[in-house]
Amino acid sequence: MFTKTKIIFVITVLCLTIPFSVLAKKPQKGEWAGFFDAEPAIDCGDYTIFDNIVFEVSWIDFFDKSGDWIRTFENYRIYEDFYRDGKPVHLSSKSEFHVQAFYFDGEWQYEQRQGLFNQVTVPGYGNLFIQAGRIMRDSDGFFFEKGQGMGDFEASTAKLCDYLRQE
Repeated sequence: MFTKTKIIFVITVLCLTIPFSVLAKKPQKGEWAGFFDAEPAIDCGDYTIFDNIVFEVSWIDFFDKSGDWIRTFENYRIYEDFYRDGKPVHLSSKSEFHVQAFYFDGEWQYEQRQGLFNQVTVPGYGNLFIQAGRIMRDSDGFFFEKGQGMGDFEASTAKLCDYLRQE
């Protein structure tokens, strides 16, 4: 089952990696949550759609043996509640995505985001807005690496207004 060569190899790898993990500064964890109350989101002409947002983020910062910040892993959860002021019809949306940011000498270099960034599904209309996949960002800005974006903003906004026009 285990040959002498495999056992020696495993022991050698452990002996080489354990000192580096012991020397590195321990990862630091954090979390934050916020509630953004009733932001006007969309003008539907005769009324405005408001958007309550609950925003949760947790993160882990990783450091090298010198204590320099080398990577951050973040998890975002965003819950939205779209509604027309004074009306009982509400529409909920949830997004969840991860961000890995990479640093060199403690300075930000680039980041990779992946997951479901935005999705609004309206009964009777289906998905009006959706962005999902993997996005890279460097000092030049954002670019999609893989994923999908869907929804003509103006047409989707009109459908959202129609849905929330209900009494």
